[in-house]
Amino acid sequence: RTLSSLLGGVGDKIDIGFEKLKELITALPDMKKAEDTKDIAENLTKTYCSSLEKPVVDSQDNDEKLVYPHVSEAYIPQTYKLLRYTGQERLELTNTWNGLEPQKDMTSFWTKYYLDPASVENILLILGEPGIGKSLLTKVLCARMSSDTGVFIRIPLREHDMEERIESIVLSQLRWDGHPSVDIPSFKWFAAEFPDNPITVVFDGYDEVLQATGGVYRKLLKEIHNFQKECYEQSIPVRVIVTSRET
Repeated sequence: RTLSSLLGGVGDKIDIGFEKLKELITALPDMKKAEDTKDIAENLTKTYCSSLEKPVVDSQDNDEKLVYPHVSEAYIPQTYKLLRYTGQERLELTNTWNGLEPQKDMTSFWTKYYLDPASVENILLILGEPGIGKSLLTKVLCARMSSDTGVFIRIPLREHDMEERIESIVLSQLRWDGHPSVDIPSFKWFAAEFPDNPITVVFDGYDEVLQATGGVYRKLLKEIHNFQKECYEQSIPVRVIVTSRET
C-alpha cells in the first residue's frame, strides 16, 4: 500500500491514544520472522501495551465512585514544531523555534517517519520542557507502533549504567522487556531479523543523565549516533529516537 493510501483516512480528527496510528502501522506488509524472534517481539508489544491500560492518575482514594480513564483513553497528541538540524542551530534558544509553524497532525508525522528510508541514518530528537509529556509520548508510541514485525525498544536511560556501551544498554533492555525464557545472544542477532522493517530504539531522558552526573556524559548523544551508524554500516539499520529538554 502507498503512503498516500495509508494516510488518506487520517484527516483532521484528534487521534486520541494514537489508535489511528496503530491501525496505520499494523496495515504495513507482514514479514516472516524466526519463531524465537517473533516471541520476543510479541512480548515487547505486550509489555508496552500494558502500560497504557493503567489509570492516568494513580489514586490512593478508596472512593469507588471516582474512576480515572486509562492512558489509552486520555492521551491527546500535542502540537509540535519540526526542525531539520544542520549543526548551526542553537536548539536551546527560543528564537530558533519562534519562526516555525506549529504542526498538528502527529499521526501523519509518525507514519511518514516510520516509512522514511532516511530515518535509519539520523537521530530524531524530541525536545521539551520538564513535565510536558515526552516520556508519556514514548510510552504511547511504543505501545501503538510496536508489533511482531515492527519492533520498538524503549530505554529509560536513568535506569541504566552509562559506563556500559550503548549496544549493551540496548541488549539489557531487550532482555528485560522481551521474552524471559529466550536467550538473546546480542542485539544485532535480534535486529538482523528485521532488515526490511528496522527496529526503533527510543532513548528516554538524555537530560536526566546529564543532571544526575553533572554533565559527565555529554558525549552520550554522539555515542548513540555512532551506534546507529555502526548498525547501518553492518546492514542492520535501526531508527533512533532520543528525548531531552533543551540543554
